[in-house]
Amino acid sequence: MNAASFNSDGTGITVAFDSPTDRAGKLTSFPCSDMLKYPGGQSSSVCRFSRDGRMLKIQKIDLTLLPGFKLTLRENLLRASCWLTGSEKGARPCVEWNVSREAAVVVSAPAIAMRPRFSVNAAPLRMGANDALTVDISSAVGSGGRPWRSVSASLTRRGSNDTMTVALPPSTPTELSETGATVLDKEYFEAGSSHVLSVTLCSFLGACSTETVSVTKAQVFSTPVVRIEGSSRRDLFAKQSLTLKGSAWVTTAQGVQDRSFLNYEWEVLSSSGLVLPGLRSKSASPRMLL
Repeated sequence: MNAASFNSDGTGITVAFDSPTDRAGKLTSFPCSDMLKYPGGQSSSVCRFSRDGRMLKIQKIDLTLLPGFKLTLRENLLRASCWLTGSEKGARPCVEWNVSREAAVVVSAPAIAMRPRFSVNAAPLRMGANDALTVDISSAVGSGGRPWRSVSASLTRRGSNDTMTVALPPSTPTELSETGATVLDKEYFEAGSSHVLSVTLCSFLGACSTETVSVTKAQVFSTPVVRIEGSSRRDLFAKQSLTLKGSAWVTTAQGVQDRSFLNYEWEVLSSSGLVLPGLRSKSASPRMLL
Protein backbone atom coordinates (compact mmCIF):
# COMPACT_ATOMS: atom_id res chain seq x y z
CA MET A 1 0.00 0.00 0.00
CA ASN A 2 1.69 3.19 -1.13
CA ALA A 3 -0.99 5.90 -1.47
CA ALA A 4 -4.59 6.81 -0.67
CA SER A 5 -6.70 9.83 -1.61
CA PHE A 6 -10.28 11.03 -1.59
CA ASN A 7 -12.25 10.74 -4.83
CA SER A 8 -12.81 13.97 -6.72
CA ASP A 9 -16.35 14.31 -5.31
CA GLY A 10 -15.31 13.45 -1.74
CA THR A 11 -17.74 10.55 -1.37
CA GLY A 12 -15.12 7.79 -1.32
CA ILE A 13 -11.43 6.94 -1.03
CA THR A 14 -9.12 5.11 -3.44
CA VAL A 15 -6.19 3.09 -2.06
CA ALA A 16 -3.31 2.22 -4.41
CA PHE A 17 -0.87 -0.69 -4.10
CA ASP A 18 2.53 -0.76 -5.79
CA SER A 19 1.79 -4.07 -7.55
CA PRO A 20 -1.14 -6.42 -8.23
CA THR A 21 -2.40 -8.33 -5.18
CA ASP A 22 -4.37 -11.51 -4.58
CA ARG A 23 -7.18 -9.32 -3.09
CA ALA A 24 -6.97 -11.51 0.04
CA GLY A 25 -9.35 -13.82 -1.78
CA LYS A 26 -12.12 -11.22 -1.68
CA LEU A 27 -13.82 -11.20 -5.06
CA THR A 28 -16.82 -9.05 -4.10
CA SER A 29 -17.55 -6.18 -1.73
CA PHE A 30 -16.68 -6.64 1.93
CA PRO A 31 -16.65 -4.61 5.19
CA CYS A 32 -13.58 -2.40 5.22
CA SER A 33 -12.96 -3.26 8.88
CA ASP A 34 -11.90 -6.75 7.70
CA MET A 35 -8.75 -5.24 6.18
CA LEU A 36 -8.30 -1.62 7.26
CA LYS A 37 -8.07 0.49 10.38
CA TYR A 38 -8.81 4.22 10.47
CA PRO A 39 -10.74 6.72 12.61
CA GLY A 40 -14.52 6.76 12.56
CA GLY A 41 -17.01 4.07 11.57
CA GLN A 42 -15.03 1.84 9.22
CA SER A 43 -17.36 -1.02 10.18
CA SER A 44 -20.07 0.61 8.03
CA SER A 45 -17.75 1.33 5.10
CA VAL A 46 -17.72 -1.00 2.11
CA CYS A 47 -14.56 -1.95 0.20
CA ARG A 48 -14.01 -3.52 -3.20
CA PHE A 49 -10.81 -4.37 -5.08
CA SER A 50 -10.18 -3.64 -8.73
CA ARG A 51 -9.88 -6.71 -10.94
CA ASP A 52 -6.08 -6.83 -10.78
CA GLY A 53 -6.00 -6.03 -7.06
CA ARG A 54 -3.93 -2.86 -7.45
CA MET A 55 -6.71 -0.50 -6.36
CA LEU A 56 -9.10 -0.65 -3.42
CA LYS A 57 -12.24 1.50 -3.42
CA ILE A 58 -13.74 2.59 -0.08
CA GLN A 59 -17.38 3.70 -0.14
CA LYS A 60 -19.87 4.81 2.53
CA ILE A 61 -17.12 6.55 4.45
CA ASP A 62 -17.59 8.31 7.78
CA LEU A 63 -18.59 11.90 6.98
CA THR A 64 -16.32 13.24 9.73
CA LEU A 65 -13.17 12.13 7.89
CA LEU A 66 -10.98 14.87 6.40
CA PRO A 67 -7.77 14.74 4.35
CA GLY A 68 -4.76 14.03 6.53
CA PHE A 69 -5.97 11.04 8.56
CA LYS A 70 -3.98 7.79 8.80
CA LEU A 71 -5.21 4.64 7.03
CA THR A 72 -3.69 1.34 8.21
CA LEU A 73 -3.62 -2.01 6.40
CA ARG A 74 -3.96 -4.94 8.78
CA GLU A 75 -1.09 -7.46 8.71
CA ASN A 76 -1.07 -11.02 7.36
CA LEU A 77 -3.87 -10.55 4.83
CA LEU A 78 -2.55 -9.67 1.36
CA ARG A 79 -0.14 -11.44 -0.95
CA ALA A 80 1.20 -10.49 -4.35
CA SER A 81 -0.96 -11.61 -7.25
CA CYS A 82 -0.19 -15.24 -8.06
CA TRP A 83 -1.24 -17.48 -10.96
CA LEU A 84 0.84 -20.54 -10.04
CA THR A 85 -0.99 -23.80 -9.49
CA GLY A 86 1.82 -25.56 -7.63
CA SER A 87 2.64 -27.92 -10.48
CA GLU A 88 5.33 -25.66 -11.92
CA LYS A 89 8.78 -27.16 -11.36
CA GLY A 90 10.60 -25.54 -8.47
CA ALA A 91 7.89 -22.96 -7.84
CA ARG A 92 6.44 -22.26 -4.40
CA PRO A 93 2.64 -22.53 -4.23
CA CYS A 94 0.79 -19.23 -3.91
CA VAL A 95 -0.32 -20.02 -0.37
CA GLU A 96 3.33 -20.10 0.68
CA TRP A 97 4.12 -16.61 -0.62
CA ASN A 98 4.87 -13.90 1.93
CA VAL A 99 1.94 -11.98 3.34
CA SER A 100 1.90 -8.23 3.85
CA ARG A 101 2.97 -6.53 7.03
CA GLU A 102 0.99 -3.80 8.70
CA ALA A 103 1.38 -0.60 6.69
CA ALA A 104 -0.03 2.91 6.96
CA VAL A 105 -0.48 5.90 4.65
CA VAL A 106 -1.90 9.39 5.11
CA VAL A 107 -5.05 9.97 3.05
CA SER A 108 -4.70 13.06 0.88
CA ALA A 109 -7.12 15.30 -0.98
CA PRO A 110 -7.60 14.47 -4.68
CA ALA A 111 -5.31 16.09 -7.23
CA ILE A 112 -8.38 17.73 -8.78
CA ALA A 113 -11.45 18.13 -6.57
CA MET A 114 -14.91 18.62 -8.05
CA ARG A 115 -16.01 22.22 -7.70
CA PRO A 116 -19.45 22.95 -6.20
CA ARG A 117 -22.22 23.42 -8.76
CA PHE A 118 -25.07 25.76 -7.97
CA SER A 119 -27.04 28.79 -9.05
CA VAL A 120 -28.13 31.80 -7.03
CA ASN A 121 -31.91 31.92 -7.34
CA ALA A 122 -33.04 35.38 -6.27
CA ALA A 123 -36.46 37.00 -6.37
CA PRO A 124 -37.56 39.54 -7.36
CA LEU A 125 -34.89 40.46 -9.89
CA ARG A 126 -36.64 43.83 -10.32
CA MET A 127 -37.43 45.06 -6.84
CA GLY A 128 -39.97 47.61 -5.73
CA ALA A 129 -39.53 50.07 -2.87
CA ASN A 130 -40.97 47.67 -0.28
CA ASP A 131 -39.48 44.43 -1.58
CA ALA A 132 -36.98 42.25 0.24
CA LEU A 133 -34.76 39.89 -1.77
CA THR A 134 -35.16 36.15 -1.28
CA VAL A 135 -31.91 34.26 -2.02
CA ASP A 136 -31.90 30.48 -2.53
CA ILE A 137 -28.88 28.21 -3.15
CA SER A 138 -30.50 24.99 -1.90
CA SER A 139 -29.91 23.24 -5.24
CA ALA A 140 -26.12 23.30 -4.68
CA VAL A 141 -24.25 20.01 -5.10
CA GLY A 142 -20.62 19.05 -4.57
CA SER A 143 -20.30 19.19 -0.78
CA GLY A 144 -19.35 15.50 -0.54
CA GLY A 145 -22.26 14.96 1.85
CA ARG A 146 -20.73 17.34 4.40
CA PRO A 147 -21.47 20.88 5.52
CA TRP A 148 -19.76 23.46 3.33
CA ARG A 149 -16.31 24.33 4.61
CA SER A 150 -17.08 27.98 3.98
CA VAL A 151 -19.88 30.12 2.59
CA SER A 152 -19.46 33.80 1.81
CA ALA A 153 -21.68 36.43 0.24
CA SER A 154 -21.12 40.00 -0.91
CA LEU A 155 -23.34 42.71 -2.39
CA THR A 156 -22.08 45.42 -4.74
CA ARG A 157 -24.17 48.50 -5.54
CA ARG A 158 -23.63 50.14 -8.91
CA GLY A 159 -24.96 53.65 -9.16
CA SER A 160 -24.72 56.13 -12.02
CA ASN A 161 -21.51 57.66 -10.66
CA ASP A 162 -19.93 55.12 -8.34
CA THR A 163 -19.68 51.50 -7.19
CA MET A 164 -19.65 50.46 -3.55
CA THR A 165 -19.76 47.31 -1.43
CA VAL A 166 -22.79 46.97 0.84
CA ALA A 167 -22.22 45.32 4.22
CA LEU A 168 -24.58 42.35 4.58
CA PRO A 169 -25.90 40.97 7.90
CA PRO A 170 -23.32 38.75 9.67
CA SER A 171 -25.93 35.98 9.75
CA THR A 172 -26.16 35.73 5.94
CA PRO A 173 -23.39 33.09 5.42
CA THR A 174 -24.71 30.98 8.32
CA GLU A 175 -28.28 31.01 6.98
CA LEU A 176 -27.13 30.10 3.47
CA SER A 177 -24.97 27.28 4.85
CA GLU A 178 -27.56 25.81 7.22
CA THR A 179 -30.83 26.29 5.31
CA GLY A 180 -29.73 27.11 1.76
CA ALA A 181 -31.70 30.36 1.78
CA THR A 182 -31.85 33.82 3.30
CA VAL A 183 -33.80 37.06 2.96
CA LEU A 184 -32.11 40.43 2.51
CA ASP A 185 -34.20 43.38 3.70
CA LYS A 186 -35.08 46.30 1.44
CA GLU A 187 -32.67 48.62 3.29
CA TYR A 188 -29.67 46.98 1.58
CA PHE A 189 -30.85 48.09 -1.86
CA GLU A 190 -31.01 51.60 -3.26
CA ALA A 191 -33.75 52.71 -5.65
CA GLY A 192 -32.50 53.53 -9.12
CA SER A 193 -29.39 51.37 -8.74
CA SER A 194 -28.38 47.92 -9.89
CA HIS A 195 -26.89 45.41 -7.47
CA VAL A 196 -24.73 42.31 -7.91
CA LEU A 197 -24.94 39.58 -5.27
CA SER A 198 -22.03 37.09 -5.22
CA VAL A 199 -22.04 33.80 -3.32
CA THR A 200 -18.98 31.55 -2.91
CA LEU A 201 -19.15 27.95 -1.71
CA CYS A 202 -16.12 25.84 -0.72
CA SER A 203 -16.22 22.09 -0.06
CA PHE A 204 -14.25 20.25 2.61
CA LEU A 205 -11.74 19.34 -0.12
CA GLY A 206 -10.96 23.02 -0.71
CA ALA A 207 -12.70 23.30 -4.11
CA CYS A 208 -14.63 26.57 -4.47
CA SER A 209 -17.13 28.11 -6.91
CA THR A 210 -18.60 31.60 -7.13
CA GLU A 211 -21.93 32.47 -8.73
CA THR A 212 -23.59 35.87 -9.09
CA VAL A 213 -27.00 37.36 -9.76
CA SER A 214 -27.94 40.93 -10.71
CA VAL A 215 -30.99 42.74 -9.36
CA THR A 216 -32.32 46.27 -9.76
CA LYS A 217 -34.49 48.38 -7.49
CA ALA A 218 -37.09 50.53 -9.18
CA GLN A 219 -38.71 53.63 -7.75
CA VAL A 220 -42.13 52.01 -7.54
CA PHE A 221 -44.24 50.77 -4.63
CA SER A 222 -43.86 47.02 -5.19
CA THR A 223 -43.61 44.63 -8.09
CA PRO A 224 -44.90 41.04 -8.05
CA VAL A 225 -42.26 38.53 -6.99
CA VAL A 226 -42.45 35.41 -9.18
CA ARG A 227 -40.40 32.29 -8.51
CA ILE A 228 -40.11 28.83 -10.01
CA GLU A 229 -39.17 26.74 -7.01
CA GLY A 230 -36.09 24.49 -7.03
CA SER A 231 -33.07 24.46 -9.29
CA SER A 232 -32.91 26.73 -12.34
CA ARG A 233 -31.78 23.72 -14.42
CA ARG A 234 -33.51 20.33 -14.72
CA ASP A 235 -32.03 17.27 -16.43
CA LEU A 236 -34.61 14.74 -17.66
CA PHE A 237 -34.76 11.61 -19.77
CA ALA A 238 -36.93 11.76 -22.89
CA LYS A 239 -39.72 9.68 -21.29
CA GLN A 240 -39.85 11.70 -18.06
CA SER A 241 -42.43 14.39 -17.41
CA LEU A 242 -41.55 17.86 -16.14
CA THR A 243 -43.27 19.27 -13.08
CA LEU A 244 -42.68 22.86 -11.98
CA LYS A 245 -44.20 24.76 -9.08
CA GLY A 246 -44.48 28.54 -9.06
CA SER A 247 -45.08 31.03 -6.29
CA ALA A 248 -45.75 34.77 -6.36
CA TRP A 249 -46.51 37.65 -4.02
CA VAL A 250 -46.29 41.41 -3.58
CA THR A 251 -44.90 43.05 -0.45
CA THR A 252 -47.11 45.57 1.34
CA ALA A 253 -45.90 48.73 3.05
CA GLN A 254 -46.00 46.76 6.33
CA GLY A 255 -43.56 44.19 4.91
CA VAL A 256 -46.22 41.46 4.60
CA GLN A 257 -46.28 39.12 1.60
CA ASP A 258 -49.71 39.37 -0.04
CA ARG A 259 -50.68 36.50 -2.39
CA SER A 260 -54.28 37.50 -2.98
CA PHE A 261 -55.58 38.74 -6.34
CA LEU A 262 -52.69 37.14 -8.25
CA ASN A 263 -53.31 35.02 -11.33
CA TYR A 264 -50.84 32.48 -12.73
CA GLU A 265 -50.17 31.87 -16.40
CA TRP A 266 -47.41 29.64 -17.83
CA GLU A 267 -45.61 29.97 -21.15
CA VAL A 268 -42.96 27.62 -22.57
CA LEU A 269 -40.34 29.25 -24.79
CA SER A 270 -37.92 27.77 -27.27
CA SER A 271 -34.17 28.39 -27.02
CA SER A 272 -34.66 31.29 -29.46
CA GLY A 273 -37.31 32.89 -27.23
CA LEU A 274 -40.39 31.94 -29.24
CA VAL A 275 -43.56 30.85 -27.41
CA LEU A 276 -44.44 27.19 -28.00
CA PRO A 277 -48.26 27.26 -27.96
CA GLY A 278 -48.58 23.48 -28.25
CA LEU A 279 -47.05 22.94 -24.80
CA ARG A 280 -49.78 23.46 -22.23
CA SER A 281 -49.93 22.48 -18.58
CA LYS A 282 -52.13 19.50 -17.66
CA SER A 283 -52.23 20.41 -13.97
CA ALA A 284 -55.49 21.43 -12.31
CA SER A 285 -53.56 23.88 -10.15
CA PRO A 286 -52.60 27.16 -11.84
CA ARG A 287 -49.42 27.20 -9.74
CA MET A 288 -48.20 23.95 -11.30
CA LEU A 289 -46.80 23.25 -14.75
CA LEU A 290 -47.16 19.57 -15.61
